[in-house]
Amino acid sequence: MKKSIVILTMLALIGQLHAKSYSSQNGFITVVLNDNPIPGYPIAISPDQLFGLMIPDLITQVDTMLPSSLLDSINGTLGHMADAQSASTRGLGTTYATNHELFVLSASVNAGASTGDSSIIDIINNPAGLLPTLSPGSLVLPQLGAGIQTSIKAGLSLKIFNIKPLGFFDLSRLSVFANFFTWSSASSPVPLEIPIPAEIKTDSMGIHVQYKIFPDASIAASSLHWGGLDITTGLDITSNSLIVGLDQIVPDMSGAGGINMTMGDMSFISQAVTVPIELSTSVRLGYILTLIAGGGVDINMGESSFNVDPIGLTMTTPDGSQLDLGRIEFAKQRKGATFADVRAFIGPQINLIPLAKGKNLMSLTILASISTVNLYGVHIGFNIGF
Repeated sequence: MKKSIVILTMLALIGQLHAKSYSSQNGFITVVLNDNPIPGYPIAISPDQLFGLMIPDLITQVDTMLPSSLLDSINGTLGHMADAQSASTRGLGTTYATNHELFVLSASVNAGASTGDSSIIDIINNPAGLLPTLSPGSLVLPQLGAGIQTSIKAGLSLKIFNIKPLGFFDLSRLSVFANFFTWSSASSPVPLEIPIPAEIKTDSMGIHVQYKIFPDASIAASSLHWGGLDITTGLDITSNSLIVGLDQIVPDMSGAGGINMTMGDMSFISQAVTVPIELSTSVRLGYILTLIAGGGVDINMGESSFNVDPIGLTMTTPDGSQLDLGRIEFAKQRKGATFADVRAFIGPQINLIPLAKGKNLMSLTILASISTVNLYGVHIGFNIGF
């Protein structure tokens, strides 16, 4: 028995050396068939036939269903998704107007959007641009992207260590922040209702430093307080993924033409690695309201990708052996984010528990940002600072 298994395995490997390959015109799908999985073994299908269709005919149907215009638009959309993922990191890892002296704790939710060559005004005037464009032989996805992130962060002021200034550099004006968050629908105690069987996962982590170039100052018993001028930089690493088991959504065609199919996953992953360099300031008016404004440059090194795992093709012989007939491969689609953009942001902070000298024990921050490459972001953060 063992000897026969070894012989069958060796013959199957030899058969792999004589594989035929058929690729669609757009290069998205490639069908690889072994000419003779086990030499001398009679099989019930032609080596050039799958599911009752000749391979060239099957490839022609693929080219018709997946025109090059669709694949081009998929890559464009992936690029905008990568940009939006970067936009969703803005303000994720720091606070701007807590004016803490010891430490700060914060939870925030960020959203980002990329509108491509269209401004947000263009989309408002022509909302039909949000829909795919369909014409004979052509399907184009809208060139837009969206991203969302959540994070828990903590910041520590080095003022508590009473470190002496190093020349012009005063370490007591420096705060260090760290943020982290991870969530998966597969491990969530609360089931997530989505229309398809899939796993959704989100991760974020980062570290930032913030230095107060000019110190804050109070006027009129702190009812009017200038928050000074801060410079902030750091590193954000975030990821959103959607993973769908193909066997959960594709009809089971095993047995058609005597062929069994082994399917993996279809995945969409959007990642961001962003380095922000920001200048920001704030003014507190009458204790309750603070206005925040700033701008900066963001260096983006993320990407978005769409991938389908290969589908294995096998046949079960009367004696129970599995013949490896080949596989169907799918070209991975991927696109990187815009390398750099210039950004401005502005918004209010509601000081729920204001203190003297511009300090805010508890606050809610809402910021909106816009960049030079039609990126838009919203940051909502709840802060507790001491």
